[in-house]
Amino acid sequence: MTILKIGDLAEQVMAEEETLRRQIYVEDGHIVINISYEYNIPLSGCDTPERILHWVWHLTEKTWMTQEVSRRFIELACHENGLPRPVMMG
Repeated sequence: MTILKIGDLAEQVMAEEETLRRQIYVEDGHIVINISYEYNIPLSGCDTPERILHWVWHLTEKTWMTQEVSRRFIELACHENGLPRPVMMG
């Protein structure tokens, strides 16, 4: 059994967040998800909660989609479109 110190855990979380920032970012009016390949989503296509949900449903069909990728996509879509940041449960 591996025991992580609080500092080690914090470093691990920060490293995972940095990886997500490199993989999912905004460029030229698109949210770019670049994990297995580059996937571009127009910001104008996710400018309401309903449109964001539509994209999340669509993205769940991708083999590379994870909860972390979903969270990052939702946060970016909300931030870039001036929508309130959703409260994430769990």
